[in-house]
Amino acid sequence: MRTHYWVSILVSSALALSACQRPAKVAAPEPLPPDYPDNIALRQRGLVKDNPSDSGVASQATQKPPTPAANADTPEARGEQLYNQHGCSSCHANKQVAPLLADLFGQSARKLANGATVKADEAYIRESIVNPAAKVAAGYPPIMPSYSHLPKEEIDALVAYIKSLRSAGGK
Repeated sequence: MRTHYWVSILVSSALALSACQRPAKVAAPEPLPPDYPDNIALRQRGLVKDNPSDSGVASQATQKPPTPAANADTPEARGEQLYNQHGCSSCHANKQVAPLLADLFGQSARKLANGATVKADEAYIRESIVNPAAKVAAGYPPIMPSYSHLPKEEIDALVAYIKSLRSAGGK
């Protein structure tokens, strides 16, 4: 009698489980490439898709048209556009991650990680963009990527923008 009981339990359990349908396999969404500086150059050349629903490589015809700010009239405006485009604010807006850039230009004794001090002039800012590991700010790890691949005009625009940055209570 007990055997019939256990057999009937097993059979009814098997039938109940077989009636359940497995969910259809759902493909994971294609991950979006991060907006890190390394991918910006690829996007500009059309080698990375901007829209995950597109298939294949982005073509020149499907790329977004340039924004009006792309034709900035002043070096500072072009520098601000590049600053945002390359994601600089993702680190430099948080003083726990990277030094704030407001009021940087003109500091006479910028302290470095090696204990030395340097004047924060145009040459220092330019070198920090092109070769950031050369003079690392005190209290920060050397995590900034090099932007030596940028054309001189873009680096000049970034320098002009950083020179123009002032804090709310600053100069």
